[in-house]
Amino acid sequence: MRVGYLHRKKNKARMMNRITLKLSFLVIVFFLFSSTASVAQTISGKVFDKETGEPVLGATILLTGSSVATASGEDGSYLLKNLPANKSLEIECRFIGYSVHKETIMLQKGETKNIDFFLTESLLQVYEDEIPRQR
Repeated sequence: MRVGYLHRKKNKARMMNRITLKLSFLVIVFFLFSSTASVAQTISGKVFDKETGEPVLGATILLTGSSVATASGEDGSYLLKNLPANKSLEIECRFIGYSVHKETIMLQKGETKNIDFFLTESLLQVYEDEIPRQR
């Protein structure tokens, strides 16, 4: 009877070792994939008024056809993160009173590109007949 008990205890210890080994393997694989997934493509830069050279605060910089967008900061700087790699991307910069500026680029895996935008003022024309009147 004592031999059967020791045999079961030994089998249980082997099973626990296998489970521990499998869990260790899964943890290692998880960390390998999570560290490679953190390599992302980014675009950064600044937005300026072309005529004055002053930074433009609050300009919208976006990846056309997606929900990826940001706004320029006080010094005109912006950052777009987690962009797709090896794909043609159209980046658009817009601000009220300025013409829309577009750039088409392609990012390699893990690449960071610096793109500065120089916006030119545009004349906004509002015609009275285009505005619906309230009655």
